[in-house]
Amino acid sequence: RQGKWAAAEGQFRRAVEIQTAAVTALPSDHELKRDLAATHLALGVVLDDLGRLNEAEGQFRTALALRLGLTTTH
Repeated sequence: RQGKWAAAEGQFRRAVEIQTAAVTALPSDHELKRDLAATHLALGVVLDDLGRLNEAEGQFRTALALRLGLTTTH
């Protein structure tokens, strides 16, 4: 099971990189920001399942900050 979570972590980290670049290129695209927040959340879940709680918390906080940023810009 750990191997699958480790593979998922790598995939989510790569997705964060790609989505972050997209948000940087198109900062007014709220859908991209929602997707990036969802990916940070998913990465947090994976890290939590791997027992890396501090890292998971960081991902959860990033996801929350992105979502809160969406509500303040509308």
